[in-house]
Amino acid sequence: MMNDTTIPATEWAKFLDEEYLSEYISQGGSAVKFAVCKTKEAVDSLTNSLNEFGARHHYATVVLDAKDFRAHMPQDVYFQIAAQIDWRGLVRERILQLAHDALLKIDGIATAGNDDLYGSLAKKNRITRQEVVQELREQISAKIFRRRCMTRDFRVAMAALCKAENATDSESYNAGPVLDWLMGQEKRVSAIRPFSIYGTIDRTTARGMLESTLHWLLDCGQAGLIVVLDNRRVLTTPNPKDGFKYYTRMMVFDHYEVLRELIDDIDRLPGLLLIVTTCAQFVQANMRSYREYQALSMRIMNDVRDEQKQNWAAALVNVS
Repeated sequence: MMNDTTIPATEWAKFLDEEYLSEYISQGGSAVKFAVCKTKEAVDSLTNSLNEFGARHHYATVVLDAKDFRAHMPQDVYFQIAAQIDWRGLVRERILQLAHDALLKIDGIATAGNDDLYGSLAKKNRITRQEVVQELREQISAKIFRRRCMTRDFRVAMAALCKAENATDSESYNAGPVLDWLMGQEKRVSAIRPFSIYGTIDRTTARGMLESTLHWLLDCGQAGLIVVLDNRRVLTTPNPKDGFKYYTRMMVFDHYEVLRELIDDIDRLPGLLLIVTTCAQFVQANMRSYREYQALSMRIMNDVRDEQKQNWAAALVNVS
């Protein structure tokens, strides 16, 4: 176990900004880091700093807390991420990119809001709405539906979201079920079948959805995705007075498995910086310690050469 030597949260966040966010992650790199936080204030300080740096570099940033969802279920991790992504904003940004590729004028057209984007493109270019639809249909087919690095269901979903933005005052937005499917609010296949989506998001497909989401974020002009996952609740000793859901021993091991899979798949997750804020129990040799799960332990400790000295670039650091 490491001694009391720690790295200040704000200084470590600045290090991550300079060494990872400014270039490495935005160029398609990826990393998983574990921060053993002495206090809640350290967690909050680290999270706030990463939010600030992420916004500065145009990253999408999501914050997850294991007390609010089932952190041992891969699909729930994905749903929590998806719930914090501005899907319609990204879709509108991608539509304007595709319109530009089709040699349409896009200057002055905002991506924010839910106004008539197709109508604005038609007015800007002095052509009919149908001509805009025709130009974009070809681009959507070539650059979204045939984008093989994303899963089929995800590609179909993004294409459907792009087409749904062609809504006017007389025709309401109709892709709500697709958004609900992405965020885990709609699990009935029958609700999304009209969009030619036939699969569910479960523990076997969640990783593919996360990989697809990362490619989509990069395609839409984002620098990448920062995920801050607070897993302290997973390891905390149960106390009924707290009123929170606690994790059984098997759930803890399932959570470790989720983390191990993310580490093993990191090279296939471009533009991802995952920071797991955790507690001292995570590195202590007890029943709920990750040391009992050697598959995860070896992956984290590989670059921790000296447990008595903090290595800022290591997979595991002590933060105060």
